[in-house]
Parts: sequence; C-alpha cells; structure tokens
Amino acid sequence: CWAEGVYELLMKVLLNVPDFKAGAWCCTFSNPQNHDIGALIQDPSSSSFAVALRAATHVMVVPTERSSVYRRIWCIYEAYLAVESNRIVFTATILDRYPHFDRPFAV
Repeated sequence: CWAEGVYELLMKVLLNVPDFKAGAWCCTFSNPQNHDIGALIQDPSSSSFAVALRAATHVMVVPTERSSVYRRIWCIYEAYLAVESNRIVFTATILDRYPHFDRPFAV
C-alpha cells in the first residue's frame, strides 16, 4: 500500500527482526512494481509472495499508522499462507520495545 510511511516501516523492521536472522525478504522492495501486476497475481500460489513464504521460517507483520494490513487482500493471503504452512508469525512494534519512539524520525 503506497500510503504507508517508509520510515515507520523501516524502523519497525529493524527493531523487530530476530537477532539470529541474517536476511529478510520484503515484498515492498522486491516486487516488480513497474511490470504487469495482473500477470504477477494471475496465479497467487506461484507469486513472489508465495515463493518467499515457502522458504521462510518466520513472517513479520508490519502494521502502520496509515494503513491497516487487515484491509489488504494480499496481506490476508500472506497471513493465510503463513499459518497454513506453520510459520512463526509475529507483529512488528515500536512502542513495546522502545517506548520513547512514539513518532520515529519526526521532523
């Protein structure tokens, strides 16, 4: 969802990635946004989302203040795949671990 704040997304990802993980796949930065998205989602089970989730052990849900993940069909589909595949699913937060970050990167 393009209404999301990139600073909020990055802050939550960086603060919540498990220490033992060496890398992460982020659909926001990985999907070919300038290609035919209709073709990309023609078969959701073979989409880049589904392929990445099959290789993952953990799935981080990153909600933002501007956009609810529960109103976005791809987020719901990703959650479904993660649960069906018995992945560890957790929600990225800022306030729980760092209460002094109520507005990260505010100017």
